[in-house]
Order: sequence, then structure tokens, then C-alpha cells
Amino acid sequence: MKISFDSELMENHKAAVVMAPDQAFEVLQSQDGDALFFSIGTDDVCYLTREVTETPTGWNRIDLSSGLSARNGGAPVTAKAFAVTQNAQTLAIDLALAVTVSGADVLYLSLGNANTDAAWADGVTWTAVPFDAGTAPDPLTIADVSIMNLPATEGPGTVEDIFVDVLRRPGDSLELLDRYYITPGDSPQWNPHELAADFAANSVVNCLGQRENDPIPGIYTFGMISSEPQLLFTPQYNYFAPENAPDPARLTPPAGTSTIAAALNGSGVTNLFVSAADGLYVFTPDNQHDKATPVQIVTGSLLAGADTLAAATDAEGTAVWALGPQGALCYVRCAAGSEADPAAWSAPVPLLPSAERFAFFLNLGAGNNVLFADLDGQDLVQLTQDPVTTDWLQRSILLPATDPDDVITYNTFTTHVTVTDDDGLAAPYTNVAVTATSPVSVYLDDVYHLLSPTVPVNTATDATGVLTVVQETQSLAAVCFRVVLTGTPAVVADVNPMSNAIATLNGVQTGDDLRAVVVTNADGSQAPLVPSGVSTADSDSAAKALAQFMTINSGLPQDGSRQQPDDSATREGAAPRVWGLSFTGGGLTYHEGYEARVGGAIAAAMGDFFSWLEDCFDDVTSFVVQEAEGIYHLFATIAGEVYDVLLDCVAAVAHAVEFVLKKIEVFFEDLIKWLGFLFVWSDIVRTHNVLKNIFTQYVAKSIDGLSDARTQLQHAFTDVQRYVDAWADLPGNVPPSLSGTTRGSVVASSPPVPGQNSPQSNWGLHQLKSNASNGTTTAQPNQGVTGDVPATLQPLVDALSREEEIFQQALASFKSNIIDKIDQISYSQIVTEVIAIITDAFLESVENVLLAAVDVLADLVDGVMDILEATIEIPVLSWLYKEVSGNDLSLLDAACLVAAIPVTIGYKLIADEAPFPDDATTTALIDAPDFATIQRICTPADVRAARGAAKDSTSDILALTGGVCAMAGAVAVSVLQPLATKARQFKVVTQAFPVLNSLACVSYWVYVAPDVMGQIQDLKDQKWWAITNQALTDLMIVKSLVDLGVGLTAQDSGASKVWSPASPWVDFAENIMWEVPTIGASVDAENQNTIGVLNGWAGTCFDGSGVLSPLLADDEEPVTWGAAVAAATLFNLAYGSMSCAAGSLAAKS
Repeated sequence: MKISFDSELMENHKAAVVMAPDQAFEVLQSQDGDALFFSIGTDDVCYLTREVTETPTGWNRIDLSSGLSARNGGAPVTAKAFAVTQNAQTLAIDLALAVTVSGADVLYLSLGNANTDAAWADGVTWTAVPFDAGTAPDPLTIADVSIMNLPATEGPGTVEDIFVDVLRRPGDSLELLDRYYITPGDSPQWNPHELAADFAANSVVNCLGQRENDPIPGIYTFGMISSEPQLLFTPQYNYFAPENAPDPARLTPPAGTSTIAAALNGSGVTNLFVSAADGLYVFTPDNQHDKATPVQIVTGSLLAGADTLAAATDAEGTAVWALGPQGALCYVRCAAGSEADPAAWSAPVPLLPSAERFAFFLNLGAGNNVLFADLDGQDLVQLTQDPVTTDWLQRSILLPATDPDDVITYNTFTTHVTVTDDDGLAAPYTNVAVTATSPVSVYLDDVYHLLSPTVPVNTATDATGVLTVVQETQSLAAVCFRVVLTGTPAVVADVNPMSNAIATLNGVQTGDDLRAVVVTNADGSQAPLVPSGVSTADSDSAAKALAQFMTINSGLPQDGSRQQPDDSATREGAAPRVWGLSFTGGGLTYHEGYEARVGGAIAAAMGDFFSWLEDCFDDVTSFVVQEAEGIYHLFATIAGEVYDVLLDCVAAVAHAVEFVLKKIEVFFEDLIKWLGFLFVWSDIVRTHNVLKNIFTQYVAKSIDGLSDARTQLQHAFTDVQRYVDAWADLPGNVPPSLSGTTRGSVVASSPPVPGQNSPQSNWGLHQLKSNASNGTTTAQPNQGVTGDVPATLQPLVDALSREEEIFQQALASFKSNIIDKIDQISYSQIVTEVIAIITDAFLESVENVLLAAVDVLADLVDGVMDILEATIEIPVLSWLYKEVSGNDLSLLDAACLVAAIPVTIGYKLIADEAPFPDDATTTALIDAPDFATIQRICTPADVRAARGAAKDSTSDILALTGGVCAMAGAVAVSVLQPLATKARQFKVVTQAFPVLNSLACVSYWVYVAPDVMGQIQDLKDQKWWAITNQALTDLMIVKSLVDLGVGLTAQDSGASKVWSPASPWVDFAENIMWEVPTIGASVDAENQNTIGVLNGWAGTCFDGSGVLSPLLADDEEPVTWGAAVAAATLFNLAYGSMSCAAGSLAAKS
């Protein structure tokens, strides 16, 4: 078994909606560290938006408040304010919610919520806490609510610390507050809590906490009284004299105090942090007595005068976040227990230059920051700090789509992982385990997962042996991951998604290399990567820096982990010990060989520094890279300060490369074009339009030819009979290049089309596999399948009944002697077995059935062409097609689009141009009114004159197009056909069935594209096997149209009841006969070459899959049905792979 992969930096799409910022939000975490996002939406509903793995988007939303309407006589309920807290030991969650009902506010609590998926799925149970502290203000107006769950100071259990501020006199312009603490379940539950001063609503900042040695918790309050700042800590009540008001501790606020935040530590007490005019201060738990003064821990303007402050502590450290008056969001961190030591705190770094609101938590498992920020009232993002590299990973919160046009576009590292056997044959449904160097969220086959270094995600390849991994990115950096075969743990693939980008960067050694790079834009136009306004000296300096960074990168762990000082020494060919760039005078100057001044440098985490650099890009005056103990340091000078950043992981180097390129006006969108991949949709749409018309006109030709089909088929059977009668000595005449080969050996030696296994070539197939089951279509049954179909089909039913025993015996023989042994027997042995099965008597039975089929097909296909233009809504694909073409997606469009993508990409990689350029020939192919016209366009008269004439470029294009289409069709048919077949067999017929069945039918035309494209070369004097192949192709194309029409009828319709059981046996009969011209072609002298070997085996695999049709349709035993599906899939993929290789060789020859 083998694992191969290809990663690309590329734009991707997903059926989802981006969650918009709500009015207010707080975040907690689940037992597994997944995010729990509590909010009040713009619709005044309280929501919980949960991060949920193994779902399509990764998030779902639960309405927590609307159900309260039923408890208030059906009156509308408006969520006004809320608070949440989490038990540090059990992680259970408490909620407090203030809602407005009929003009008055009501308090609800929901305590002790089990923090599990099952519990959240059931919603929460609210308990009303009516005001019972005397006469309530009229109306009761709640201004603020706070809740905290703390460990009990004495004995086990927890203590609820709940406070509510209400307006003393609603309607009074002063808006003075009264405060109450809540004791749930007691009588009374609302308890007056006297404020030490008259505070007005919206003028105070509250947070809850516990001082050291206090028996009960309390509340911190900061506000202004007569322009004088007041900072108080007041216990919940007077513990020693409950009948008296508690005495507040009047803490001394530092000058210019603007806001406060508290963090509960592992001892159950809180540090109180204060943002003041000159930085950040802390009141430690033992320094919160009356008139206590704080300790300044961080100086400078970044944390000074903050509008909002938030803090949290876990077992490892304490983090404080501050939102400055200008909107800059920054943070600092120290080791837990060192909060009062200024030297313990990290240098403050602004992570976001502009934000309106934020919330964060420290992940319980990794201890890293997980931040949610409302950037501008429109964009809500999640930023997670990589606990290994410190890099910041940004993504949006994606909710399930509610409309077919709900599609988001985002930049990704997309990896196409393929599991095969040792011969390169796909391994469907193979169990794999996936881990990552650092925690990271990804989509595995479009399903959301959280990868970690320690707990593998167990999944499986799809029906085609593929696993698609999508990782969102906003930079050149990515998290590396590992894929392991569960059943064979020694088979491992270590995936560095940046590998292709790094390989390209390694090609830049000089400024000439950089200036020579040309990128292609989305419209197909091309431009130099480096703008013309950049001087030669600047691009030379940038190129030298890039080369040095790539040298550093080559010595780093390629799994994305951090290098340790003793892991490496200076290596031969390593980057110089000292080099750098300066950016004076608006240009770039490269330096090398002098010692940097590093004294007094401020240590900065890599992720913090490069995130900050996005905003202070123009303030960097220089940087120097210097090696110390085998680790390279980047010393950057910004505003006169020197910052020390370690280049000890590949992500750090990726960010440094991006910074240098940005200095010469090469931005991230340009890097995707150069180092990644950008779809040129105009080229793909032209390919699609050509394919669509070729298939449309071929189908029309096949239908029109039904009047002569019986005669043609009879002639074909005569030729086949004559050939069969003479093939007793055939096994010994199979050419040596073919006779000893096996399916596995041919697949193993098949050269893939360039880009065949790239994520961009497979993008359309990935979207089809992910979204087809959620599609809908306007297609309706054609006229031919809505009449008295049982009567029409009776001759075919009678023929199948007469030949049933013969067919059953032939199927059993073909399966046991060929299909079940396909990887153990040679081609010559297959020929021997086929000779034993296909006797004169058997051919007569096949002829009887197929001629009966021809007689009924003409009636059944009446009006079927109209179905092909029926609209289909497939998430992502329909939206994308409308964006790039301006048209609605039809059934035929869907199949052609999925095929056009790899055809266009593969041909460009071979010929460096689009297969169907925007010229008169392409336009003629798109507009051709019939198949004969297409033949005339593609086959000049001198080529039609005789077999063996020289090929022109069009035939090369068609050869490659047919081969790549076969591969795309093989994948689509392998995925769609079993789903559709099983759905109808078990009567699981939903709106998805017509879509799946219809797509499977039109995908069949893409699947047989080599036969279709082969007929475009309108050659004279064709041999019997080519003529027979054409007749059978025409018949099967028409038969697939009937499958399409019948699949749109009701399951209990006459058409379905009669045609559905007959159809797979028609497939069987035709495919087992098809093996005769396949063998005839493969042993013909003109095919004694590599392409002939590939096509011979490809045809045999094609036929093997078709022979299995009755088992796929009729076997209701899951295990044996699954085995048949697996066998058919392997035949399909082997056919597609070998057809693809044959087409590629033909195009190159």
C-alpha cells in the first residue's frame, strides 16, 4: 500500500454562510476544547453557536431564548443582556439572561448545564427568577447582569456569584443604579446590595472575583463619581453580620484608569487587572484590601487607556487582552503565579490594528489563546494561536447554508491524498488516521475536523481512494500533518502543504530569476510578478534574501515543528551567519557579513510579530538574520526598537518570505498566482462548451440512428460471430507486449497526465462528491417513459426471461474466473476465459436481448433531449457556474464542467496553452449543429481519406480530452451510481435520488468519452472491431438516456417497475459482448504499442465493471453488495487511469 499526495495554495469554495457579528458575545469551551460562542443576535435572540466536529461547516447555532415566549403567554421575548460562566473543575456552564417581555425585564437562570454535545442538542432549561425584594421598579429595567462560578472556600462544591444592576427609577434621565445579588432557590432570591456611591447606568465596569482569605466572593466596580475614579471590591454580603451591608474595599486606581478585568486562578482567587494612562497594573489576590495600590506590570501606550480589558488564567499562564481607544487589539502573557513580576510579562504586541469587540479563552488542552473578534461590525473572525509555533491561524465561523447560493470563497492549502495498492490502483474506503504537528481545523472530504498532535482523527478514503484535506489560510504558512494507514501503520505520509510553494521559491537565486516570473490572472491575461516600477537593485536584494531564507528553511524540521538549538549546527552550504536587508530611502539593500547589534532586543513570539507586521509594515527600517547555537534569529528594527524573532520553523520562514516580497509590491494575491494555483475560468468554460456540444450532438446522432440500429447491430453480431469462430488459437497470438501483463502491472506503468492527482484538477469532482446529495433538479420524465411502458417493454422482458438461466451462468463464470482473479491472471488468461464463456450459443442469447432492447428504446427516448437542459441546483457548483458563465447549471453542464477542469489543466501542463483557445475553430465546435459537422471540423479531408494518415493537433487534443474525461467520468460514476442504485433498491427515495441518478447517467457519457472522441476522427475503411464498438457505444448512450428518464418517474410507476430490473441485465449483455471487439482491437497489428496495451486493458476493465451491473442492482446483502461495488469501482478507476495515460501518450506522440 502507498500514500501519495499533492498540495496546492488555491482558492476554494464551500456551501455555507459566514456568521456576522452579533450585538454582544462571550466565549467558553467544551470538554474537548471546542469553542462555545454565546451571543445576542441582531434579531434580539440569545444564541449558542457551537463548534462541532464531523459536521459540514463545523458550527451550528442553537436558539436559547425564543422558547421563553411560550412561558409568557406567547408574548414576544427580546434578549437584552446575558452572562456566562464555567465551573473550573467540571466545565459545567451557568447562564444568566435578562429578557424584555411586554415592556418589563425578567431574569432567567440556567445553572449546571452539562457541557456535552447531547446536552446542548436538547437546549437549556431556564428558571425564572422573579423580582422579590420588595416593590419592583415599574417597569423592572435590568441594566447589567454578571455571573461567576467559583470553588467553595470551605469543603467541596461551588459558589454562585450573581449580581444584577437595575435602574432605580426607570425613565429618570440620571439612570441611577440599584444592585442586587441573587441567591437561586432561596427566599428571597433578589437581595439588595448597597452601592457605595451613586453610579449611573453605562458608567461603570463590573467584574466578579474572590479575594484571598475571604469566605465569600464579591464584585469589583469601577466608575466615576464627580469626575473622580472609584474602584471598589464589595463582598456579596456581610459574612459576619448578614443583616448589615458589606464593607467595600476602596482600591486605589492608578492615574487615568479606564477599565478593569479579573482572572480566576487555580487557587480559586482572582487577580484584578487595571488599564491606566501609562500601562497595565495588577492587584494580586493578597493585595485587594482597603486603599491597596496596584503593581505596574506593563508600561507603554499599547495597553494604556483601554476601552475593554479581558483576562484569563490556566495552569500554565495568564493572558490579558486589551482593546485600545483607537481599536487596536493587543495582548500580553506571563507564567501562572508571576502576575506581579513585570519581568515575567511578554512584550505587548498589537495583534489586530482595528477591532470593535472581542472575547477569548485559553484552550484547556494546549493552553493557547483562542480569540474571537468583531473587526468592523461586519466581519467576525476566530484567531487561534498555534501552541507549537506561536503562529496565528485565522478563519471565519461558517454556518450551514440555507440557500443554494450560500457559498463562501476562501484561500486554502488543499491537499489531494491518494491511497493505492503497490501497483498504483486506488484503495477505496481505506481507514486512515490523521494527526497534525499543531492543533488545526481542517475539512476532511468536506467534513469539519480538529487535528491534533496526539489524538488521531480516524477517517477513510472515499470510493475512489481519495481523501481531500482543506486548510484555510491567509498566508504562505500552513500546519503540517501526517496520514497513516490504520491497518498498516508503517505506511505513512508526512504532508507539508507548503512543499510546492517552497519548491518554486527554491528556483529563485537571482534577481533575474525573480524578474522572469510571469503570472496568469483569473481572466487569462499575464503580467510580470514584480511590478515594472520596482528597481533592478530592489528585486536583486529581495532575491538574495529569498535565497537565504530558503537555505535556512532547508535545515528546519519539514514537519512544521520547531528546531531546537542542539538539533543542528552550522551546515555546509548554510546561510551566512549574518545577513540582512535595510529599507532606507524607499529601497532595499542587501547586506552580508557584519555582526548585528542585538543588545537590548525585545524577544517577540514569531506569530505575534508577523501578525503585528501586517499593520506596521512600513515602519520596519531594517532586519538582520543572525545564527546563534544553530538557530537563526531575525532582528527587526521598528520605530527605533529591535525585536528578536526566532526563525526556527518553516512557518516563520514562510512569513519572512512574504514580508520581503511585499516590500517589492508582490502581495498575497500575487503569491497565489505564482506559488499556488488560480483557475482561469474562461478557458475552462470554453472546454466545457466544446464538450457539451460534442456530447449533445453525439447523443442526438445516436437517437437518430435508432432506425438503422437493428441492422447495424445484426451486422456487428455477424462480424463478432465470424471473429469468435476463428479465435481458438487467439491466446497464443496475443502480442508479447500484452500477453503477460496484468491489470496491476499496466496500472503501475501508466504515466499519469500532468496534474491528474492535483487538488485543482480534482476540484470539480470534490465538489460533486461533497454536494450532489444535497442537489435538486427541475427535470421531469420525458414523454417516452410516461405512457404504457410495460406494454412497450414486454418484448425485452420476454427476451430476458428466456435467456435468464444462460445469463446467470455466464455472470457467475465471468465473476469467478475473471473478475475475482483479475489481479492474478494475465491478459492471455483473460482471453482464454472469455473464449470459454462467449460461445456461439451465448452470443445468440446476447443478440436476442440486445435486438429486443433496440426495438423498445426508440419509443422510450421520445422527448428525452429536453431533460438535458433541465436546471440542477448543486451547492457550490451551480453558484460557481452561474458566476463564470452567466448561465444556470443543467444536468449536462454539471458533467461537462467537472470534466472540463482536469482536461483544461492537464492540457495546459502538456502544451502550455488551453486545449480549446478562443478562436474560430473552437467557436465552430461549440456552434456545430450536428455530429457530422464536428467530424468535418476536426478531421480534414486528407485525414479522412485513409487510415493511418498523419494526425493533426486537433486529434491530439481530442485524444487527451477523451482520456481525461474517462478518468473524471470513472470517478463520478463510481460515486454516484452506487448511491442512486441503493437508494432506489431500498426505497430510500428522497429529492436526492433524481439528482444522483440523473448525474450518474450523464456522467456515463463522460465515462465513455474515449469512444465518442474516437469517432470524431471520421476515417474510412474502419475495421470490424471499430464498427462494432461504435454500434455498442451508440446503443449504450441511448440506453443511459432511458435510465435517466425512468429515474425521474415515481418509484411505483409502470416504467420503473419494469425497466429498473431489466436495465442492469441489458448492461451485462452489452458489456460482455463488448469484450470481443476490445480483444480484437488489442491484438490488431496497428495497436502493437504502449497505447494499444493501455487501451486493451482499459476496455477490459470497462467491460468488467458493466458485467457487474446485475449484482450492483439486485444484491441486497450489504457485504456482498459492498464487495461488488468495490470491484466495479476498481474496474472503473483502472479504466479511467489507463485511458488517461493512453490519451496523454497520444497527445504527446
